[in-house]
Amino acid sequence: ILNSSPSGAQGNCHELIRRIQKDYLAEEDSQVVHLSEVKSFKKLLSQIQNAAGLVFVTGTYWDSWGSPLQKLLENMTELEGSSKVLGKPCAVIVLMHSVGGKGVLSRLQGVLSSMGFLIPPMSGMVHSLVTD
Repeated sequence: ILNSSPSGAQGNCHELIRRIQKDYLAEEDSQVVHLSEVKSFKKLLSQIQNAAGLVFVTGTYWDSWGSPLQKLLENMTELEGSSKVLGKPCAVIVLMHSVGGKGVLSRLQGVLSSMGFLIPPMSGMVHSLVTD
């Protein structure tokens, strides 16, 4: 699970990840990486390559995803179209306060699909914090 919030373990994305892990995943079946805390993208790219699947979690920042995720996507360019990610399933969860999340979700799924990730049906979600 890749948390792309600039707030890392302190933000809304982490809280949602924590709830997902508690309710849906065994702790040993998932690992959370706070992208804002990553020091070595080489190590992270190796973890991505070895993962069975990925969940990208981001907030909505000026109609886009978080800057830590943008940095990761730039560093992941070398994996694009390679056997390291080709067909690897991924899901995307976007948090938003009131608007803009659907556009971020669609664009991010498009980028990930272009890289070679598999976007299964119903693998994207936008969560509005307005009523939370």
